Amino acid sequence: MFRFSLEPALSYRKTIEESLEKELGGLKNILLIEQNEMQNLKKNKDILYNQLHQKQKENMSPSELIIYSNFIGNISGKISSQKDNITSITKKICIKRDELIKAITKRKTLDKLKEKALGVYRQEVLLAEQNVQNENAIYRYNGGF
Repeated sequence: MFRFSLEPALSYRKTIEESLEKELGGLKNILLIEQNEMQNLKKNKDILYNQLHQKQKENMSPSELIIYSNFIGNISGKISSQKDNITSITKKICIKRDELIKAITKRKTLDKLKEKALGVYRQEVLLAEQNVQNENAIYRYNGGF
């Protein structure tokens, strides 16, 4: 029966690969959430700008203008912060993706070694079977002695 001597290492590599895939998936989900949040902030900012323009046409008071201006500035700051978050998460995704590629490469190397060892094992089994058949043929040819 075939037993690959590096099976524990291969199993370990698969575990690492699965862990990195989960981490990468989690980071991608976080990125989507952050991007949605940024879109919401941009929509809110656009709505506030439109409201501000409407109110300016209606002769708004200076205090209202200051309130709108401050609120729009606050949202602009949040958008800037959100962009930084997205950039940071994107960098983390790139790093995690590189780690995953390295892990996949290491696992595939062990898979290839396993396939090679399995091929050698099969050849040995075939050779042993051929030897047994040859001995049986010689035994029968010699009259069963």
